[in-house]
Amino acid sequence: MSSHIPQEEILTISELSSLIYRQIDKQYPELIYVSGELFEMNKAQSGHVYITLKDKNSSINCTLWKSKVSVQNKIPDIGSEIIIKCKVNFYPPRSSISLDIYDIYDIGSGNFHKIFEDTKNKLIARGLLDNKVKKVFPRYPTGIAIITSLSGSVYKDILKIISRRFPVRNIGIFNCAVQGNKCADTIIKQLKLLEKLDDYEIIIIARGGGSLDDLIGYNNEKLANEIFNSKKPVVTAIGHETDTTICDLVSDFRAATPSEAAEFITPNIVEVKEEIENTKVYLKKDFKSKVDKFRNILIHVNQDIEINSPKNKLKELSQKIYFHKKNYVNNITNIKTNYNANLKELFYILKNNNPYEKIKRTLELVENKRFILEQSKEKIMESVSQELVFLTNTAKSVNPENVLERGYSLTYDSNGNVITKSSSVKKDDIITSRLSKGLIKSKVLLKNDK
Repeated sequence: MSSHIPQEEILTISELSSLIYRQIDKQYPELIYVSGELFEMNKAQSGHVYITLKDKNSSINCTLWKSKVSVQNKIPDIGSEIIIKCKVNFYPPRSSISLDIYDIYDIGSGNFHKIFEDTKNKLIARGLLDNKVKKVFPRYPTGIAIITSLSGSVYKDILKIISRRFPVRNIGIFNCAVQGNKCADTIIKQLKLLEKLDDYEIIIIARGGGSLDDLIGYNNEKLANEIFNSKKPVVTAIGHETDTTICDLVSDFRAATPSEAAEFITPNIVEVKEEIENTKVYLKKDFKSKVDKFRNILIHVNQDIEINSPKNKLKELSQKIYFHKKNYVNNITNIKTNYNANLKELFYILKNNNPYEKIKRTLELVENKRFILEQSKEKIMESVSQELVFLTNTAKSVNPENVLERGYSLTYDSNGNVITKSSSVKKDDIITSRLSKGLIKSKVLLKNDK
């Protein structure tokens, strides 16, 4: 067949790429303006920004080089409707077309993200995204249903982790489309089927990574309603960690990856075994404690029975009678003793109250008092005489006239006040000294306060 094709009409890939490059460069030699939705954006460490621009039917890769990033006031957010000023770029080695961005103009929200936000707001208004309505996952699941594509490897990763962490008796794989127009419908179909099956306690909706465009089916409102209405808790593991869908928001738990979903719904078998062993130890100790408690109760019951037996009651009653009798005898003895003591006391009182004896004791007391008074009078007179002599001698010794007779003098300042210390006068003051006989006026020429 190839023999009928002229050799000169056969193009190599490189030749075809060069031809396309020349045609594009010829068709778009100048900068052009292109509008679309900012669908995806990746800021590289190099400083370049890589953008996916799309409309209803097509998408194209764009590059905002580092040199152009610095002149942009603000790069619009994902979902924005934008117009870019750009140059069409064809890369021959990969035969790929891209746009080199020179400027960006933000003209509003894109359709894809607008649909996402509108759906999200509807669900919020109905209470479907409230954390209070999230279903509780069983701690030890016995059945897990995985809704994913059988052609992919996602379910294999999930099964591997489940078998390692906590082998589950029932695991079912339910096939669905993970992207495209049939995605939402096939998942809804499997969810309805699982509502009729009692073998599964948890549902995982999973897929591998992909572009944001592949996740459109997971923003379906009908699918969100089906997940919310599921009687079984649903885990979603859709897309990448940074990609959030309506299904993720309405599910009972959103896992970043299928592997994380498997880890979330299954306990660690090693930890479970440790918990079982710890529970065994606890139950053993608790059982022993309860046995000891009931043994002590039985001991106390037996003691109560023994104490309350008729034999012990009769013995106790006999002891009470004995003690009552003993106390009665002791009381009679004490009464008799107290009676005799009272008689003796009354006899003594009568004896002491005899009038003759009282007069005799009073006379003796008066005589003793008289003798004491006579002795006290003499001592007082002698003491008073000695005191008078002492006071006379003291008065003579402190008499100022007698002090002056012995050579002492009294010195007064100009106001007539007695001077007792040198600090009371100053130089050139006139002072008066009183002697035993006569006065002397002096002028202060020198003084020493020490």
